Amino acid sequence: MQRHEIETRSKVIQRYYSAFRIRGKHYLQFTELLLGLAAIDIRTTHADARLKLVFRYYDYDKDGCLNVNEFRRLLGHVMQRPSERVVRSEMTKIGISIVNGKEVIRYEHFKRAVGSHQFRGTSSLCRANVSPFAQITRSLAGRKMYQTINASLKNILANRTFLDKCPSCLELKPYELASNEVLFNPDGLWAKSKQIYSVNVKHNYSVDVTFNHDSVLHFLMGKIRQFNKQKGTPKSFRGLYWNATPIQMKVFMDEVENICHDVGRLVEQEERVLQLPDSTYVIGDIHGNLEDLLTLEQTLWRRFPMLTSNYLFLAILSIVVNGVLKCSSI
Repeated sequence: MQRHEIETRSKVIQRYYSAFRIRGKHYLQFTELLLGLAAIDIRTTHADARLKLVFRYYDYDKDGCLNVNEFRRLLGHVMQRPSERVVRSEMTKIGISIVNGKEVIRYEHFKRAVGSHQFRGTSSLCRANVSPFAQITRSLAGRKMYQTINASLKNILANRTFLDKCPSCLELKPYELASNEVLFNPDGLWAKSKQIYSVNVKHNYSVDVTFNHDSVLHFLMGKIRQFNKQKGTPKSFRGLYWNATPIQMKVFMDEVENICHDVGRLVEQEERVLQLPDSTYVIGDIHGNLEDLLTLEQTLWRRFPMLTSNYLFLAILSIVVNGVLKCSSI
């Protein structure tokens, strides 16, 4: 449990080890471990299985009953510093039995008191802060990823020994350090940037465009994030420029056009982009909708080969498909 960070306190883990052993043996079976982890899950219903686990957790002497000291310890986890009078009152409310001359609480009385809400607060006992099975899955996945990355790095370092300068480093293009410092927030979003040193240039794209709070691109991204938080709520706004004047709309469209030109230049330099020398209609995506696919077939396929334009169809293979009749279209 410590290894997968389900529980880090050693004393609590020792009590879990005792409470998980349903059969009362001196060892823990795998089935008992699974049932115990499921019982301490925060999403598990507080039913008979959990009540038995809580009862065994506080049964330190393992006699099947809770004596005064054991019940006082349990009550101390339900309420803050209960007085002796409160302890006696709660024990009387649950039901006291005499076993070997000692006042104890049997499980049957404990279960009946919890079920009838005479004794409250036990649903929060013996609960893990995280879902044990989800935490184990994340932990194993993280360890596997670390081992894979570590093995890959060792393989790279073992196979790349150089006596002189690294050939791949010699092939790199010359670069210059940026004149501005960029700060990101915990969500990975750009927060602010500042100039480290002054440079005598008329235009600095990184400062003037990429990391400029007043740019239209950052304005649009901020509004999109704002809309995503407010969608489906009464605060959801009607649109970015639903009340804009014609002049404001003209300026906005000019800025959007500039963004498109900048993106176009980036796409033109990308080697993996498909180059189309002729004018082409780009249609897509059908996204698994059979009705859309057949509609395109009925309107376009009949006119081949007399169509005067080229058509490029974009298709997305997705688990989520639309329409009544669904298909995966490629």
